[in-house]
Amino acid sequence: EVWGYLDGRPLAMGNSTDKIMFSIQAMAAESERERGRQRVRDAFAKKARLGHATGQRTYGYALVRRGEHTEREIDPAQAAVVRRVFELAAEGRGYNRITHRLAADKVPAPGRRGWTKDIVCRMLANELYCGVAVYGKTRSVDRGGSAGKRERARPDEAIRADVPHLRVVSDALWRRVPARKL
Repeated sequence: EVWGYLDGRPLAMGNSTDKIMFSIQAMAAESERERGRQRVRDAFAKKARLGHATGQRTYGYALVRRGEHTEREIDPAQAAVVRRVFELAAEGRGYNRITHRLAADKVPAPGRRGWTKDIVCRMLANELYCGVAVYGKTRSVDRGGSAGKRERARPDEAIRADVPHLRVVSDALWRRVPARKL
């Protein structure tokens, strides 16, 4: 037997009318799912335009709830580490050397795995550190009912918001990081 999730009743499939009704219910559910996805996308875009936090934590910042939205605030200790990473990169150090230096100095890492080349690479490419919040560089892809897959969005689809109060790295330091690192 197949049972309906919302009403808890068995779904009858005994004749053609039952099958048509089931198809109509499935189509209505799919339509609502699409509308819900669009509402969420619109809400996040609105928050992004205002410079509010829209996703996961970013090393160097704390998330603070303010009424109906969440904002980032600079975490002074982590921001000092971010500046250090940028300074090491600006001196010409590679990802691995930066990673090893931070680990040797027992600097607390953003993740459970400790400092990795990937963390340093993403940190050096994150425009939030120079006061620009970027939202929508990637998007979820619906594949077979699962939205766990992500893909790069077109660059013109990204929403950029100036957030100078969140600047951790100066423009001069940002520009000193060699282009090959970005």
